[in-house]
Amino acid sequence: MREIVLDTETTGLSAGTGHRIVEIGCVELVDHVPTGTEYHAYVNPERKVPPGAFSVHGLSWDFLKKYPKFSDSVKEFLDFIKDSQLVIHNAAFDLSFLNAELKKCKIGPIPSERATDTLSLARKLLPGRKATLDSLCEHFSISLTSRKKHGALTDSKLLAQVYLELLKIDGQVEEEYVAENKDGMPNGQETMNYSSGEKYVGELKDGKRHGKGTYTWLDGGKYVGGWKDGEEHGQGTANYSSGEKYVGKWKDGKRHGKGTYTWSNGDKHVGGWKDDKQHGQGTWTSSDGEKYVGGWKDGEEHGQGTWTSSDGEKYVGKHKGGKRHGQGTFTLSDGYKYAGEWKDGKRHELGTWASPDGSKYAGEGKDDEEHGQGTITNKKPRSRLDSPLSFGGIIMMLVLLGMARACIHMP
Repeated sequence: MREIVLDTETTGLSAGTGHRIVEIGCVELVDHVPTGTEYHAYVNPERKVPPGAFSVHGLSWDFLKKYPKFSDSVKEFLDFIKDSQLVIHNAAFDLSFLNAELKKCKIGPIPSERATDTLSLARKLLPGRKATLDSLCEHFSISLTSRKKHGALTDSKLLAQVYLELLKIDGQVEEEYVAENKDGMPNGQETMNYSSGEKYVGELKDGKRHGKGTYTWLDGGKYVGGWKDGEEHGQGTANYSSGEKYVGKWKDGKRHGKGTYTWSNGDKHVGGWKDDKQHGQGTWTSSDGEKYVGGWKDGEEHGQGTWTSSDGEKYVGKHKGGKRHGQGTFTLSDGYKYAGEWKDGKRHELGTWASPDGSKYAGEGKDDEEHGQGTITNKKPRSRLDSPLSFGGIIMMLVLLGMARACIHMP
């Protein structure tokens, strides 16, 4: 029996108000077991993506506009699903969008009877429990580490696992069913050409990318390195179509461990990563000469670190959340210097501000301004002997003036 687990991402909540599909993901099951055959397509929605929808799936109009319209890819989609039973979470939602797109193409709708709705199934089998995909994954201990944002193919893979767990509860499959059928899934060195146009060449285990392999994305980007359970894992190199590059450690599909990321503009980070963000000790350099060496947390400068600018400015001290925070010293290129406390990137509480000529302020501050108790010390005044009009200088001028007058009156 062939089934297709399907999910879509859209520009909004209602096809009736003009919202469109932006992504379709499908996973093939045969006798309830994933075969490794997938369909994935980004879709040009022919309209802007509202901020609310973008926050859910992260697909912008600038990204989507280069992809085919639904009408240009509909044949490939229908050829993939054929007449198979569809497995969809909240089927009424996805079918309403698919049928609206099919109607625009003058193609008949997909009948609701062709869809197994896992939302309804979960509510029936797990009464009183939240039936969102996230909640069901949590209930069945299915990892969500591969999901950075909602994605049609990622969510289809998750739903396939949830579906099998629901069938176990319903008594349609035995607990040992999956283990017994793993022998029929691809193993060893394989070449996988996905219907989306993407390609994998490398090792497989139980139908999943596992071991060494190369994955080429539809947009021309490529990952070469280690895999585990279908996700990038271990040492690997990703060359993105944008011109950016990462070389280093991965875990569960995310940059994790020591690695080097180079942006297309020439910026570079060398150091620790955790869940796709800079974390631990690292060095960031910009194309215009700026540099930071020190601690990171969740992609922001954090802890002790040193920042230098291209024009000679320098900060040495504590950071928090990407801002100067705690004890630190800031030296400007013209010689001015502040040593003391910082908060949210501004001088705050006790500190000393000194100018190149020796003037100094020592005391309290707030929001980058002197505030509260403090002492101002002006530069040291010169003595009278150091001045052009000192006492000795005046005497010498008088002597010279007298001599000049005497010369004038000589016979």
